[in-house]
Amino acid sequence: MAQLVFLVGKSGMGKSTSLRKLNPEETVIINTDQKALPFKQYRKTSDISIVLATLKKVNELKNVKTVVIDTWSRIMTDTVMSQKFRSEKGFDKWSKMAANQYDLINFINDSMRDDIIVYLMAHPETHYDESGFASERIGVQGKMLERFVPESF
Repeated sequence: MAQLVFLVGKSGMGKSTSLRKLNPEETVIINTDQKALPFKQYRKTSDISIVLATLKKVNELKNVKTVVIDTWSRIMTDTVMSQKFRSEKGFDKWSKMAANQYDLINFINDSMRDDIIVYLMAHPETHYDESGFASERIGVQGKMLERFVPESF
């Protein structure tokens, strides 16, 4: 079981900039935001199936000790904003999107090597409870993901 770490911060707070401190010989970055990063080599994609396939491949590379997905938020946003998602009707598309995110987290937790740390960069959102009290949490797309509370993983 890999160690899963959520790194949560607003845009421009230095999440991506902090990557320059990582050893490039032991690090794989999946650049879902598709922006310039302080590493020369990284995989640019926000497609959940490619992200998962990349993690499976990385799991076989014994030199890799750190994986960064920058950002998990973008995977969800790009899914919801895709033409395919928007053209589908009904609730099933939301269930499928939530299940894909759940499967991604469970793959990291259950199937990746013990000596890997996976950083899921994410953006926060303010959540209000029934009494109106505000708290910060990981921003997600859809009610299903709100209910499973990613922080608990």
